[in-house]
Amino acid sequence: MHNTTAMHDLRIAVHTMLACAQMIEIEAQGAAPQMGEYARMLGENARSASRLLESALEKDCAAHFTLSSAPGDAVALLQNLARQFAPAARQSGIMLAFESASPAICFSFDADKLERIAANLLSNALRHARRQVILRTRVFSGWFMLEVVDDGAGFTQDPLAQPPHGDGHGLGLREARHFARLHGGMLRASRMEGCTIFRAALPLHGNMQDGPEENAIP
Repeated sequence: MHNTTAMHDLRIAVHTMLACAQMIEIEAQGAAPQMGEYARMLGENARSASRLLESALEKDCAAHFTLSSAPGDAVALLQNLARQFAPAARQSGIMLAFESASPAICFSFDADKLERIAANLLSNALRHARRQVILRTRVFSGWFMLEVVDDGAGFTQDPLAQPPHGDGHGLGLREARHFARLHGGMLRASRMEGCTIFRAALPLHGNMQDGPEENAIP
């Protein structure tokens, strides 16, 4: 939810600006007419910015907790996302690969939120990888599986259980988990053969009571 966090920070700045504008309006009373007009315009624009920001926050928060699912091809969506991340990966000296067990995996999902899940996981992987990141899709026992694998140093504590850092790191993982859960799915992190794996599971046929058991996933 880092977009919403940024907007909340912006709201503080706008409210501070509005308070200063109101003080300038008061101080400008009795000053030259031109100064009073400038103060009035500053106050009006600050109030307008505050109203627009509040409206944007309301819409963003509503979208954050609402699914807009429609039939689509998850493979095509994520393959295109991998292409978008490829230049940044090359610039960092990392090989980014896309793998899919099927040429197409079609089911009903929220395309924007699935893309955000994958984008957050890819950003995290590229930040920690040494040489390679893999974005992988497949189907397992009624679930769509999205996996992001990197060959970084890994973690000693579950990164999904840690609070976000002051620099914003960790917010993307929390958002990815939230969007997976919103689909009725889940997000898990694990280490295997020297690699870090973030695995999101989304149900292919509506909400399912229990997710796939980790030790049962090949």
